[in-house]
Parts: sequence; C-alpha cells; structure tokens
Amino acid sequence: MLAVLASVSSLTAGTSLAKQLFPILGAQGASALRVGLAAIILALIWRPWRWPLRSAQLATLVQFLGLACAAGSAVCWALYIVLGRRLRGIPNGQAASLGMLCAAVIVVPIGLAEAGAKLMQPSVLLLGLAVAVVSSALPYSLEMLALRRLPPATFGVALASEPAVAAFMGMVVLNEHLNLWQWVVIFCIICAATGSAFTLPSRAANEADLSTTDH
Repeated sequence: MLAVLASVSSLTAGTSLAKQLFPILGAQGASALRVGLAAIILALIWRPWRWPLRSAQLATLVQFLGLACAAGSAVCWALYIVLGRRLRGIPNGQAASLGMLCAAVIVVPIGLAEAGAKLMQPSVLLLGLAVAVVSSALPYSLEMLALRRLPPATFGVALASEPAVAAFMGMVVLNEHLNLWQWVVIFCIICAATGSAFTLPSRAANEADLSTTDH
C-alpha cells in the first residue's frame, strides 16, 4: 500500500513539473523527453535483457502496452492492474523497463518531430530528467512492486487517492488552487472508485454462487 501511495505522489509531482515543459516543447515534445529518458533510466537500472521471456509472458507484456490505444482510460487502468498481476513471474523492474522502452519507440519520434533541437537544450534536458524519474521511472517501478503483493481491489483503492494527491501537488508545485465544488467532485470520484473496488469481490462471489447453483 505504501508503494502505491508513494507512486501516486511521485507521479503527480512529476506531472506538475512536466507542465513547465509544455510552453517550451509542446505536449508531444514533453512526452518524448519524459518517456525517452525514463526508458533509458529503467533499462540501465533493471537491465531487462538479462532474463529471457517465455512466449506467454511476452504475449501478456504486449497486451499490457498495446490495449491503451484501443480503449478508454477506465478500461486501460483495469487492464493495467489485471495484466500487471499476470507479470508476477517476471523479475522486478523488467516489466516496467520493457514497457517503457516500447512506449519510447512510439513516443520519442513524434516528440522529435514536434520539438526538434529544443529537446537537446541543457536546461530542458535537466528538467526532463527530473520529470522522467519522478513521473515515470520511480512510480511505475513502485506500482509493479505493489501489484505483486496487493489484491486488485486494494490496489484500486490506493489509486483512487490520485485525484486528491494531484490537487495537492498542484497547490504546492504550481500554486494552483481548487474551489470548493472541485474538491467535492474529487471526493465523489474517490468514494465511487473505493466503493467499486470494495464491492467487486462480493459481486464476483455472488455471480460464482449463481453459476454453481445453475449447474
């Protein structure tokens, strides 16, 4: 649980930092710098090529990257949790580093086309490195660690805190403040996500009981 909360805090802090890159590089350039540097960092730390992947693990890893292009955000988060747990047989960090490398192959060329030589400015690279560590390399590594140890419902409840943590980081890093109604909306989102995560196991158990009764 602490790993998930640390991941959420790191991710939202990095997102707040990344906002400062948008006026310089644009959204595509900022994404390229974040994903590209994070991929390099994770590859250097975890060296994913050291462990061969079985065909079943490779198929799950491909689904863990590709389905985000074909579904909505909520579906992708659900798949991220489910498929992430299926990768428990892969050593720590290998899934995160391989996933980030695949993302970099897609995102970096688009960012280079958008931002060009601006990506190579020392001040931009330094800020981009901080964003890559805080918003990608660290949180995704922590989430992979948490997915191996937490039930999906518990992991989902922990992730439900992200809107509130993001709002707090916005106040601290960017001096951006929400009004009362915006806080109410965030509270409702967290309650809905928490309630859904807690009721999912009971719904699944009821469906299993009904299936058993029918047979």
